[in-house]
Amino acid sequence: MAREVVVATDSAASFAPNEAERMGVAKLPLHIVWPNGSQTTDAEMSPEDFYKKMLREGIPTTSGANVSDFLDLYRNLIAAGAKKILSIHVSGIKSMVLASARIAAEMLNEADPNLHIQTVDSRAVSGSQLYVVEAAAAAVARGASFEESALVAEAASKNVELYITLPNLEHVIRGGRLKGASAILASALRILPLISMQEDGDLHITQKIRGDAAKVRGRMVEVVESLADQNGLPERIGVIYTQIKDLGDEVREAIKARLNIAVDEPREAGSVLAVHAGPGATGIALRWKLHETI
Repeated sequence: MAREVVVATDSAASFAPNEAERMGVAKLPLHIVWPNGSQTTDAEMSPEDFYKKMLREGIPTTSGANVSDFLDLYRNLIAAGAKKILSIHVSGIKSMVLASARIAAEMLNEADPNLHIQTVDSRAVSGSQLYVVEAAAAAVARGASFEESALVAEAASKNVELYITLPNLEHVIRGGRLKGASAILASALRILPLISMQEDGDLHITQKIRGDAAKVRGRMVEVVESLADQNGLPERIGVIYTQIKDLGDEVREAIKARLNIAVDEPREAGSVLAVHAGPGATGIALRWKLHETI
């Protein structure tokens, strides 16, 4: 039976294999631009093949998705029976994906008064974006109205956080996100950042830590433990990693030991995050109890 209400997102959200399908969520692949100018989407190759290609060809960049991509996505969903689409995307501060989605939604909404496509800024990426999408999909699945499901998504977007550690500074330096004297000094002093994305949807350096990546991972777990002491246990908590699952398992076990809480199986973050963080990054995604419940 065709679904009249559909939740859609993009592949910046860190789904486990087949997880989007199980949730009933439509997922739009994002574009990766390689140093030679060629483009692929992150749906066109396995993570293993992505890392091999990056070793051969160099660090790529990301270019999100354009209006045409969203028009194709929405039209395919409409052709399959969708009347209302809740389209939840990677933080609008860090990407043009949301802007493209909004333009496509406005075009189709104006063309068909019986159609309703609503976009939502998740204010998140990766595991925290996933938790916003998950909350909305669960609301749709339990029979909430389209408007109620949109409210759930908005509430979830204000109650998620993500903490990220980097294995080194190579990707942020080569990607131009850390330049000149700052890059030289940070590398010489072996300083690594603990990065967070919170309610404003922007990336922040929460702490600068002198030492190796293992030290930063340990500090990340301590920060999450401190947050749980202040706010109570999170409603959802999970770990993301790029390429090296053992590091994700290590962080998961550390959280379980400190918080005595169920932690989702580690999810591979995917190539969109790997472009910017490099292999060997880890992160902790949290969703606190929603202030607004439906």
